[in-house]
Amino acid sequence: MTMMRRDAVVFVMIVALLGASATALVGNMSCTMRYDVSGNCSAGETDVLHMSNYTNAHAELPNGTAYNYTICCNDTASVNTILNNTGSIFLRLNNWTNAHVEEPSRSAYTYPAYIGATTNPVTCAHRHVGGNCSAYNETCLLTMSEDTNAHVANCTPSDTVTYNSTVCCQFTQLGQAELLRIENYVTPDPLNGLRWDNTNNGYTVAYLNHTVANLTCRWSENNIGYADMTNNCTTVDYNITCNLTSVPEGKYTVENDSDYHVACRDNATGYEQTVADNTHVPFGVDYTGPTSTILSPLAGTWFPAPFFTANVNDTDPFGLSEINTCYWSFTDVGTSATGNATRSEDASFTVTVGPIGNCTTQGANKCNVTAWCVDWANNTGT
Repeated sequence: MTMMRRDAVVFVMIVALLGASATALVGNMSCTMRYDVSGNCSAGETDVLHMSNYTNAHAELPNGTAYNYTICCNDTASVNTILNNTGSIFLRLNNWTNAHVEEPSRSAYTYPAYIGATTNPVTCAHRHVGGNCSAYNETCLLTMSEDTNAHVANCTPSDTVTYNSTVCCQFTQLGQAELLRIENYVTPDPLNGLRWDNTNNGYTVAYLNHTVANLTCRWSENNIGYADMTNNCTTVDYNITCNLTSVPEGKYTVENDSDYHVACRDNATGYEQTVADNTHVPFGVDYTGPTSTILSPLAGTWFPAPFFTANVNDTDPFGLSEINTCYWSFTDVGTSATGNATRSEDASFTVTVGPIGNCTTQGANKCNVTAWCVDWANNTGT
């Protein structure tokens, strides 16, 4: 009986240990700038980029041999081996060596620099933190003089100040996807910062990108995890396409229970994203253009030279802030002369009349004026 009890205790301990080993581990990334006449890293490290100097330097991909200053990275927790030919793109170079660099979100340069790992995905962000990524629990790889057409520098050069723009990276279990575009909008509009769907076809297509390939992803109009989502997305390599169906007109910009989210399953590790690390998808649906009404002058009103003022009321279902540009135009009925110009929204504009005006023909209803606006979703109003 005693031996049976001992065997039972040993069996339970083994199960507990196996259960603990199945828990996903996250490594600890460390990156260091090293100088070596052969451009080598220390044992256990991987070179992810070469530089011509500690600071004010040009860059080179890790398969180059021209530079001896090397960014060397490893996992101090021994969970991962760092990779330099796959994973997250942390820089783009304009050549494989003797190169200027830019943030990976830009598209002017065509030589990507990668950092990946054998177990955990690697995510990178460009932050303006002067080489110090610790506030984000990330590791600094290098700093940049600008966001594009940039020189590079070490995170902590001994003889000069680092640049402010900083490449910060870390290991994650999976990480969030990056929203590339909604429908045909490749990037957010620079002034209102929101992607729009203006096609009234019953669905909205969201295109996303991930640093991990061949995931299984789902979407939901609720803030929930992968296991509770039921709507499937399509994934090809790093690209995720989600057809969000039956989305009414509106702005979905605040991350709450009624906005849209995407969550993925890492098929290699079995990890499924939860409500804590899913991806919020901010966008707007608007297929109704603004309305412009000329309040005065009334049709048939006579005006002497040199001008008259037209007063306009502009409205949009989402408010005046969602109007991009407003226009007005004239047609001289007698001469068929036409013209148009931009104007401020919900404000008056001036039409010149007389021998040298916009409209030169005299008589009632001889100068036809129209006004309209285009909103940020590219809807042209009436």
